[in-house]
Amino acid sequence: MQIGFNLPNSGPLSAVATMAEIASAGEAEKKIREIYRVLYSREPSADEIAVGVQFVQDEKAKGPAMPPRGALTPWEKYAQVLLAANEFVFID
Repeated sequence: MQIGFNLPNSGPLSAVATMAEIASAGEAEKKIREIYRVLYSREPSADEIAVGVQFVQDEKAKGPAMPPRGALTPWEKYAQVLLAANEFVFID
């Protein structure tokens, strides 16, 4: 049984999302590739890119362009999802 948890809104979570945005201003696919490279040391599959792009677009559609102080941005939420994935947490 796995128990989910919320990561704090600082440290690696914000750093990963911010680094990806700075490193690849503009195109979502480039941001996703950069996040995967940093977290998983590999390239994402085409399906992973498509899911990531859709996730970020859906999150952007849900809220204001500038979230309230302390709220996670869509890219930080996406990074949080990847940080909580089995691939990041467990070593095979």
